[in-house]
Amino acid sequence: MNDENLTELKQVQEFVNASTAVSFRSANPIESYEWIARTLKRFNYFNLSKKEKGIVRAYIKKITKYSRAQLNRLFEQYRKNRWIGKKRKKRNCFISIYTNEDILLLADTDDS
Repeated sequence: MNDENLTELKQVQEFVNASTAVSFRSANPIESYEWIARTLKRFNYFNLSKKEKGIVRAYIKKITKYSRAQLNRLFEQYRKNRWIGKKRKKRNCFISIYTNEDILLLADTDDS
């Protein structure tokens, strides 16, 4: 989404008040997360006053249609890590006992 022309909070407030049927649906959530992170960075969200934060929050909520709780989680993740995204899950992996040579030898014995 190209919203680079919205540079001041007054413009964002007017957009939130005026628009009713605008929404941003991306094919994958990664695009939404990137847009939210860019928006938070562009408006320097964590240095704004409480009223100004409410304006930016309402803008992001209107565009993405995320719930208040979801936005709270995403904003907190951005505040801690300076990025928004899905966390990679740690997977258990087993230690490999056999080497590639062992596997080839087992395949040879299995063929004969």
